[in-house]
Amino acid sequence: MLWKRSLLASGAVLVAALATTAHAQTAARPASQVSATTTIEELVVTAERRTASLQDVPVAVTAFSARQRNLVGITTVQDMTNFTPGLTYSSQLDRPVIRGLARNNNIYLSDSAVAVYYDDFFSNSTYLVGRDDMLIDQVEVLLGPQGTLYGRNAVGGLINTISKRPSEDFTGEVRAVVGNFGYTKFEGTVSGPTGIEGLTFRLSAYDLNQTEGYFKNLTGPSEGDVRHDPYVDGQLEYKTDKDDIWLDAYAVWFNNDRGGPGGLLGIPTSGHYDTSLTQPGQLVFNPNFPFGGGAVPGSVTGIPAGLTDNPALQNIRTFAHAVPTDIVVNAAPTITLHWTHHFDGWDLKYIGGYSQYHYDLHTAYFNNDNSPVTSFQVPLAAGGTCASLGPAVCQPLTVNPAQIFQYDAHPDWSSHEFDFSS
Repeated sequence: MLWKRSLLASGAVLVAALATTAHAQTAARPASQVSATTTIEELVVTAERRTASLQDVPVAVTAFSARQRNLVGITTVQDMTNFTPGLTYSSQLDRPVIRGLARNNNIYLSDSAVAVYYDDFFSNSTYLVGRDDMLIDQVEVLLGPQGTLYGRNAVGGLINTISKRPSEDFTGEVRAVVGNFGYTKFEGTVSGPTGIEGLTFRLSAYDLNQTEGYFKNLTGPSEGDVRHDPYVDGQLEYKTDKDDIWLDAYAVWFNNDRGGPGGLLGIPTSGHYDTSLTQPGQLVFNPNFPFGGGAVPGSVTGIPAGLTDNPALQNIRTFAHAVPTDIVVNAAPTITLHWTHHFDGWDLKYIGGYSQYHYDLHTAYFNNDNSPVTSFQVPLAAGGTCASLGPAVCQPLTVNPAQIFQYDAHPDWSSHEFDFSS
């Protein structure tokens, strides 16, 4: 999808260039008009905690405006890494890496060397950085240590996301995306005055849903990569001669079996069968490793009768987990407040916020080889209740044991900051 959008954008630029050349043969256009149609506007960033031109900031920073993202087709954090030297991102672990520095383990709540801020409020998740340009005004990636202005967790660098603010004029926008595997995404935003002088609002929401998975679980009840991610956001902005107040409250839900964001401890999401191929006659069957290596059926000698072929050779989108991976984040709310009071000759700004979430993950543990689920039978006692129910009920009980990994986290944090400027 990204490739198609990028191709269309490149084609549009080429057509615009050709059209400009052809038009110049008949009549020259004013320089100001040409510049306005072919040049992206000057970017203003907040890398030094105040607005300044990108060209004037003495910091290694890459900025993505909403217009640039829409023009180029940048829709995810992974896309941003293609245009930001030194930035990489692991979507499964939700771990940004800047110049080789990052969270040094897979624990989602541990301190990271790369700080993530949403409107100058700290977060330990990069997931919402990739929200659509309809919701995000600008994303800034600061390379190198930023502890002087931003404090801890910014040794490697920092990612700051700036939301679109309420508008003084009434505006609205809706978008819808429909794809295969039952993928749908509906989102919308509305902004404008409230009727109270100086007070404006902005309401935004989206619902991302995928009902069919990319992978089929042969031993469990679910499919891999099914997800449902709703999001709601509400803003109020109040401006007077002396005060500028902006309040933002949003919540995100995350429910899927993909294993992200933040696949804790490296637990696999839907590891498919091994499909590495071998030449005929090179292997001899070892009964202790029935799925060790994805051998082509008929290429291994000495295989006893009655065994089945590797299912992945018929369909690579298969896996076998007795306990399918499931991750749930329940209504993670975040509240952010910016309050600036203008004194004579100087300003006092307060930045504060509160956030919390409930992260729940469970999955099969160490079933990476996708081998058949081991089972055994427990005979039921003939006496007591079982005997009274008859022979049809008094059958041995089949048990399918599995190691289950369960992780539950419920963190919350807040911050309060005062800035003086003149």
